[in-house]
Amino acid sequence: MTHMFKHFDGSGTGIRSLLDQYVYLNRLEDSLDFPYIDKQCEILGTADFEKENRDLCKKVF
Repeated sequence: MTHMFKHFDGSGTGIRSLLDQYVYLNRLEDSLDFPYIDKQCEILGTADFEKENRDLCKKVF
């Protein structure tokens, strides 16, 4: 997620990033510790980006 944010913040990101995130979530979402992920994203300053992209990839695909 932080790597995707780096690209997004610098010059943008494309559909491939959303697809990668969708595939990852589709396979592993039930086993991910989202309270931990949310906390770490808050520390890194990417929390809003992560949540918006998580929602967007589900809507697109």
